[in-house]
Formats: sequence, C-alpha cells, structure tokens
Amino acid sequence: MSKYIVRRLLWMVVVLFFVSLITFLLFFAVPADPAKSIAGTHATPDVLARIRRELGLDLPIYRQYATYMWHLVQGDMGYSYETQLPVAKAILQRFPATVMVAFFGIFFELLIGIPIGMTSALRQYGIRDRLFTVLSLLFLSMPMFFLGMLLLYVFAFQWPIFPLGGYEGWAAPLYGILPGLALGLTGAAWYSRLLRSSMLDILNADYVKAARAKGLPERTVVWRHIMRNAWSPIVTLLGMDVGWFLGGVLVLEIVFGIPGIGGQAFMAIQSQDLPMIMGTVLFAALLVTVSNFVVDLAYTWLDPRVKYS
Repeated sequence: MSKYIVRRLLWMVVVLFFVSLITFLLFFAVPADPAKSIAGTHATPDVLARIRRELGLDLPIYRQYATYMWHLVQGDMGYSYETQLPVAKAILQRFPATVMVAFFGIFFELLIGIPIGMTSALRQYGIRDRLFTVLSLLFLSMPMFFLGMLLLYVFAFQWPIFPLGGYEGWAAPLYGILPGLALGLTGAAWYSRLLRSSMLDILNADYVKAARAKGLPERTVVWRHIMRNAWSPIVTLLGMDVGWFLGGVLVLEIVFGIPGIGGQAFMAIQSQDLPMIMGTVLFAALLVTVSNFVVDLAYTWLDPRVKYS
C-alpha cells in the first residue's frame, strides 16, 4: 500500500508538471500581448518594451517557463499582472466562496440523486421510475446558466426568499443555496441514473437472492447487500465532482455574482494575466488529482477485496 501511495504521489507531480507546461505554451500560442492589456492600446512602443522587460516577457519562452517553475517549487506563484497582488493570496481569498457553492452543490446532488436512484431501481418501470427518468433527462439537457437564472427569477425575484446573488461569507449561507441547488439538480440527474444502473446490475445477483431466501428484511438486503456494492461508481463520480467544483464553477459564479476561483480565472484570461492563469489552473488541477487519489483510497474501505500494490 505504501508503494502505491508513493507511486501515485509521483504521478500527481508528473500530471501537474504537464498541466503547467501545456497551459504555459497555450498562453503564448494566443496572439495577444499582456503588455498592451496592462498599458492600454494607446501606449507607446517604449512603454510596452519597458513593461515586457519588467515582467520578463522579453525572454525566450523556455527561460520564462524555467523561471516560473523555479519560483513555484519554492512556493512562490508570482504576482498578478492586473492587481499586483500575490497569486496565492488572491486564490485563497476567493476559495471560500467557491467552497460554499461546491458544498451546497454536493449536498443537493446527493440529497436528491441518491433517493431517486434507489427508488427508480427498486421500482423499475413503475410510474415513479418513468417520471424520474423524464425529469433526469430534462435537467441533464438544461444549460446550467439557464437553470441558475430560472431559480433566481422564481426564488429571488418573484418570491424573494433568497438573495439576488452575491456572497457575504459563511455567516450568510443563504447566498450559497440557489447556486448550490442549480449545481445539485444537474448533478442529481447523473447520480440517480448512475445509481439506478448500478443497483439493477446487483438486484439479481446470487448473494442478493440468497439474502432474501434467508428471510432478511428488505431494508437489510438493500443497505447491506445492494447499496454496499453499488457505491463504487457513485464514489468515483463524487471524487470528480469535488475536484471540479472546488476548482471553480465558472458559469454559476458569473450568473450569481459570486467572487470565486472560476470567475477569477475568467477575468485573468481576458486580461492575459499569465501568473493568475497559471495559478488558478494549477490549483484546480491539484484539487482534481488529490480528490481522485482520495477516491482510490476509499475503494479499499468500501470493498476490502480491493488491494493496491
């Protein structure tokens, strides 16, 4: 097990290295000049040359990348071209807002998706199964920004139960409910369909038939024999969602006016802010790789038969 953990950690380093390299190269592949974005379109050539020299943009790309990585391994993510603030500090300032949206999103998708998936599987082809199938397809096909605006219109404008977007910290959790619900409804559709499919593969298994033949209560059969073996794909999807949500849900942050990491990355791309782009992309990639690593370790707890070497 320890060898597996070390090997996975090394692969995480490799993945992050290639993410940084590809992101860096893509930035310079775009025909844009960060110096013009900083100084304005009417800046003189001398001013632009001075800005490029101060930022190191006049150096060859390989030297710029080597310099960036040298500072990165020392814990320095650089300074934003736009705000002149440390990138790490700017990310950490916006991270709590993204965590709130991710928390409510995961909460709602599990709260809604798991019971619906179980009901659909245990009442296959019934009225509720067909109804849930239609609703799942509806939410899967609905764009997230449209769903977010619809929830804002109904529950914040027509019925002013929740605030019209924004973020006031964890002391005001009402600001996270509507964006979390928009995120959760889409996710719940995936979870319900995935859990239904996983449970249907297990319902007719021999050990389930044997448990029922022993006279065990249906609740015990469902939770101890069916659900315990149907969790694996759910945990996999949950791990992916955690990394993706914490990396910033751009569309919802813009719709609800939430100062999160996704919106920060979007603004950095617009202003050609290379340190901020690199910082947010690497931070999101780190969260995704760590969440996938935790999911792999969770498999050994869910199924003791799974062994890593």
